[in-house]
Amino acid sequence: MNVSNVRKISGMRDDSTHDLVTSDVLDLNYQYMENEQTLKVMDKSLVENAAYNQNHGSTKKTGDEEHGNNTPVTPNNLATSPVNDAHGSTITLESMFSLRKIKHPTTNCETMMHLLKGNIGTGILAIPEALKHSGLTVGTIGILLIGVVCIHCMHMLVRCAHALSIREQVSSLDYMDVAQVSFKTGPKSLQRGHKFIRVLTIILLCVTQLGFCCVYMLFVSTNLKQAFDFFTHSDWPHQAYMAMFLPILILLTFVRTLKHLSIASAAANVLSVGSFCILFYLIVKDLPPSSSRKAFATWSQLPLWFGIAVYSYEGISLVLPVENKMKTPQDFGGLTGVLNTAMVIVACMYTAVGFYGYLRYGDDVLGSVTLNLPKDALGLSVRLAYALAIFLTYLVQFYVPIQIMWPIIEKRLPGRVQVYNNVLEYAFRAFMVLLTFTLAASLTEKSLGALISLVGAVSGSYLTVILPPVLELVTFWEHGISKPTIVKDVLIFTLGVLGFATGTYASIIAI
Repeated sequence: MNVSNVRKISGMRDDSTHDLVTSDVLDLNYQYMENEQTLKVMDKSLVENAAYNQNHGSTKKTGDEEHGNNTPVTPNNLATSPVNDAHGSTITLESMFSLRKIKHPTTNCETMMHLLKGNIGTGILAIPEALKHSGLTVGTIGILLIGVVCIHCMHMLVRCAHALSIREQVSSLDYMDVAQVSFKTGPKSLQRGHKFIRVLTIILLCVTQLGFCCVYMLFVSTNLKQAFDFFTHSDWPHQAYMAMFLPILILLTFVRTLKHLSIASAAANVLSVGSFCILFYLIVKDLPPSSSRKAFATWSQLPLWFGIAVYSYEGISLVLPVENKMKTPQDFGGLTGVLNTAMVIVACMYTAVGFYGYLRYGDDVLGSVTLNLPKDALGLSVRLAYALAIFLTYLVQFYVPIQIMWPIIEKRLPGRVQVYNNVLEYAFRAFMVLLTFTLAASLTEKSLGALISLVGAVSGSYLTVILPPVLELVTFWEHGISKPTIVKDVLIFTLGVLGFATGTYASIIAI
């Protein structure tokens, strides 16, 4: 979308347009998706008009209120501290939500499906191995605590996005937008780093999601190999099974809307639930006493536990995209909102599989607990069902990096090739699938657990535990933030940095 079209739609002034064109902030303020037909971030005058129309019964304020004497938007008063526009009308989250023009909005149920499927992937099956590195008692309690921290970080990210949307009068922001705008509008000493933090977040978001996709390919091929080796008495390498499902996967990744991907999410959820029930039945049979398992492993193994634990709560990069696509985004947060409901289910499933999986198999547990199941009809059916569920989950995780990378590439395409835009996008999607295939095929079957820990420690810890507290501090530093909040954010940040450093080292050594 060229600048002249942006100017026609939004009524943007020439001086502000020039500033946007000369920097990557154009990506932040206007993300026009040809397929979605959506103008994500609206001009401030449109926001003011919407707020004025929503509050048409109110009278125009005068004096200090008219000159912007607004209550600062802070983490504690976000819902009750709107700002006033030029008309004297209040701009609230509701008025911002009303400006979202989404072609295929998702319902609360569909949003929960995306969150469940985005979090219940290969990570849940690797948690028993995580407990092997931490011990039964320490690992079980730790999984719950890590879950509380990760869910809290998701809420921090959503609060920052909402506060910045109100403050900047934009309809919605995604993860990298929040990172850039928070630094650009934060303390002056940090404002020069707003482009760097955006680029770093984009890179790590893409690395994380593509890392998930590599894990998924390795997981699917390894489980398929075990099943087909049993039925056909063959001994093909797992790379052969990757090559078999590769063409189908490429075709399915050509689906470009989150609305249509909800079908894959729902199917994957059904398969996961059914497989989970059978898996749980198999691992709780003939359990040994808990005293037969070590309560604590060793300090040197804890970094591997941290990497797998953080990887398991892998859905933070999906939080803002799915919230931005909701028909009723006001239902997303809150104590009984869509996010908490989905993540409580996720945390309970993680704890149960981790505890009983390690209790059942002990130190013999593998990178995916499905690989420890008996090689009979029931055990192999669980492998096949989970392989299909993870195969479908690949589509949801693949959606995020493509939505980030393709608009950046599309904007830089020469005008003469833009007529082939759809063909080029499909070619790019196929190329990225082939990239994940190449990386996954280069690893051995026994590398699954170490790869999960590495992805979680490197990029997962940054996105899930390190960056959210930093964004909360930067977003609200000059707008009122309590000392307990500062202490809490510093502690979470420190935990993330320690996990990143030690987890990365231990995972590389293990690979």
